[in-house]
Amino acid sequence: MTDFRDISYSVLGTEVDPRTQGYQPVYDVVVASRALHGTASISQTLRNCRKLLRPGGNVVLLEQTIINNVAPGLIGTLTGHWDDIPDGRANGPFASLETWDESLKGAGFSGAELVLDNYPRQNNMITTLVLTLMEGSNPQ
Repeated sequence: MTDFRDISYSVLGTEVDPRTQGYQPVYDVVVASRALHGTASISQTLRNCRKLLRPGGNVVLLEQTIINNVAPGLIGTLTGHWDDIPDGRANGPFASLETWDESLKGAGFSGAELVLDNYPRQNNMITTLVLTLMEGSNPQ
């Protein structure tokens, strides 16, 4: 990717207001792959993502939305992976599709517009792709 001179790379702390990190609402799309569920507040993190987008911008999320006992049991043994933060995720870091949809709407997005499971719902354990369109024109 270093061959592409028009692409720049930098670190973004998703739990901190992006404006305080030097980012402006100029992006067409934010892509987050299994990165947002581990934050202290999904709602605040989504509001921060919205602050990156220009009016009409999109967010594409790749997240686990099926809550089961296998993944939290294995991943939960890792230090710091889940700190039991009470924002509706009492038993692990993952959120249901319904929780993602509500959180997206609460952050000013239109909700889960397109949901693509990697397997049929009863066998889906890993991730779901969620695309949502930004409503309004002013990041909050």
